[in-house]
Amino acid sequence: IYNAQYYAWTLPPGATIVAGDSTTSIVVNFDAYSQSGLVTVAGARFGGCTGTASTLFVNFKPIPAAQICYATVDSLTQLVELFWQKPVESYALGYVIYKEIATAFVPLDTVPDSQFSSYVDATSTPALGPETYKIGTLDSCGNIASVSDAFEHQSIRLYGYIVSGGVAKLYWNEYIGINDPNRYYRVLRDNSGNGSFSDVLITNIAAGNTGYSFSDTGSASHPTCRYVIDMVADVNCNPSLRALTSRSTTRSNIRNRTFLFDTLSVGTHAIETEIFNVHMYPNPAKDIVNIRFENNEKNVSLQLSDILGRVVITQNKEEIKSTETIQLPLSNLSKGLYVLQIQSLKQKHFYKLIVQ
Repeated sequence: IYNAQYYAWTLPPGATIVAGDSTTSIVVNFDAYSQSGLVTVAGARFGGCTGTASTLFVNFKPIPAAQICYATVDSLTQLVELFWQKPVESYALGYVIYKEIATAFVPLDTVPDSQFSSYVDATSTPALGPETYKIGTLDSCGNIASVSDAFEHQSIRLYGYIVSGGVAKLYWNEYIGINDPNRYYRVLRDNSGNGSFSDVLITNIAAGNTGYSFSDTGSASHPTCRYVIDMVADVNCNPSLRALTSRSTTRSNIRNRTFLFDTLSVGTHAIETEIFNVHMYPNPAKDIVNIRFENNEKNVSLQLSDILGRVVITQNKEEIKSTETIQLPLSNLSKGLYVLQIQSLKQKHFYKLIVQ
């Protein structure tokens, strides 16, 4: 423009100039909270003289929002499975799954929009502790929605021990992510240990606490039974393209009565390494960890995995005698949390190991 010394630009709310300000060509960033509106430019001179503005309407399309419907533990694999509702926008390309690791949400995987909106976390160990997730939408331009405002969902972990009289004392944490005030928990028992959990509905327990417990006085009559916790809630969320108010359940891990702790210390939670009747020491460990077996075991496999599920150490023994100790070298491992899986002909269980 003749006699213009610079060019004055105005943008819609949420848009900012990242390059070329005051020139004839600008680069604009639209954040997640931008709005559609007019971009204007006018020739200007220092001292406050501004000419007639030229305008262009920009239709801003925000990154579509997606939220997890619920996180449950798959009964067959005992891994955490997520379900979410797809947004209606056609330019959603996929969904990035985030998992909380060491207090930070880390991208775990991306699921294309063309697939059904569910995901099984192969790295999850829900029997060891609750797992926490968020989800972010990937749009057709390659942008990922910020997860800072996304709702987190945390799975239910069930554990417990045996007290006097053979009573099973069960504990579990509050499910995080669903705020239905009428939600409640069901404690289910499978009497046979390999059948349906519809055998017995022990009780319904209203939600609203950080932790829950239940004493099953009938446990001694079913020595091979197993337990699971269901949370029932009204969820305005459906793993499809349309919202649908529905009654939904999310499940905990399954815990067998034979894997519960054997202790009379009602006020103290038992140490998990007593389930397999082994002692793992030291923990935290640095160069070597010792695993001492107190019973005879056959066909024993030991598998140490990092927090992402990658196997770093394996050992197999045809037979282990009582009081025998196995040593695992740790000097080549990075510091952090690891999961040790011990399996024999009779049972399988997981233990947390911290490497320093």
